[in-house]
Amino acid sequence: MDIRSVDDLAAAIRSARKSEGLTQEELALLAGVGRITLTRLERAIGNVSFETALAVTAALGLTITVSARRTPATR
Repeated sequence: MDIRSVDDLAAAIRSARKSEGLTQEELALLAGVGRITLTRLERAIGNVSFETALAVTAALGLTITVSARRTPATR
């Protein structure tokens, strides 16, 4: 899945959590974050740190990959 926005990331995390049959409380414990923080991440509310997003995705067995959309213009 291409993640192009905070909303895309939120939806991917929520979908993966539900696919795994986890409650928000269970995932929060696995990831070492608070349930309210996880709720905010899943709803794309406020500013959740990248470190938190990495912890949650890792707990779900997901990876975040960065790739270039296009080759930068040469100067």
